[in-house]
Amino acid sequence: MHLSAAAVRRVVVALGVGGWLVGGSLGIWALCAPANAGNLCGLGGALGSGPLVAGLVLARWAWRIGRDDADAA
Repeated sequence: MHLSAAAVRRVVVALGVGGWLVGGSLGIWALCAPANAGNLCGLGGALGSGPLVAGLVLARWAWRIGRDDADAA
């Protein structure tokens, strides 16, 4: 699968933002659920699990694109 540079840029931004939103939301939900959660509980999701999930999503996509290109050659 060959994508133009503009298409790759759009896919990377969409996957990164989507992964960050999903990971951040899940992290905030998990960290702020206990009754004794402090007022900074959202930072773990926004700055911890959000970027982690976004990085994993982008790494998986890059691996898949690289594998597909190697198989096509």
